[in-house]
Amino acid sequence: SMEDSSAAEGALWVPPDELSLVPPSLALLLTAGPAAGRLCSANGLQKVVSRIRPTKANQTRLHIKDNAVSERHADISWTGKAWELRDLGSSNGTTHNGHKLRRYVDTVLLAEGDTLQFGTDSTCTVQLASRVLDDMDMDEFLACIVYGQTHAITEASQNTVDAAMALPAESS
Repeated sequence: SMEDSSAAEGALWVPPDELSLVPPSLALLLTAGPAAGRLCSANGLQKVVSRIRPTKANQTRLHIKDNAVSERHADISWTGKAWELRDLGSSNGTTHNGHKLRRYVDTVLLAEGDTLQFGTDSTCTVQLASRVLDDMDMDEFLACIVYGQTHAITEASQNTVDAAMALPAESS
C-alpha cells in the first residue's frame, strides 16, 4: 500500500547481512620489539603495516617504529567478511600464530587474539572490536558495500575459473 512506501522513504536500506558489511575496528597491540606497549590502528579498508609514519595524505598506515619492519611490509584488507593479512614482499618476513607467510602468496584471515610478528622483533596481538552502522559515516558504509561486493565477485569468478579448469576436456 501507499502508506508503507512513504514510511520507508528516507530510511537507510540495509542488506540482510549487515553485520558482515560493518568491519570490526582493527588494532595491533605490540607486545615485543622496539615499540612494545604501543597500540597501532589506522583508517581505511586497506591498511599497510609500515615503519613509515602516517601522513595527512595517507592515514592508512599501521605504523610500527622498528627498522626491521619494511616500508611496505604487509597489508591488512577487509574482504567484506573478515580482515585478511598478506606479506607485501617484506625483507624480514611476517608470521601469523607462528606460521611464516610466503611473500605475496599466503593470505590469512585475522581473528581476535591472533599473534603476528613483523620482521625479526616486533610481535603484536590482534584486537577486534565490533561496530554498528551508527559508528560509520555514509562514505565508509558505501565503501564497505562496494568493497564487499567487489571481493565477492572476484572470489566467485575465481571459483568459476577453478571449476572450469577441473572439467574434463570435450572430445571432438
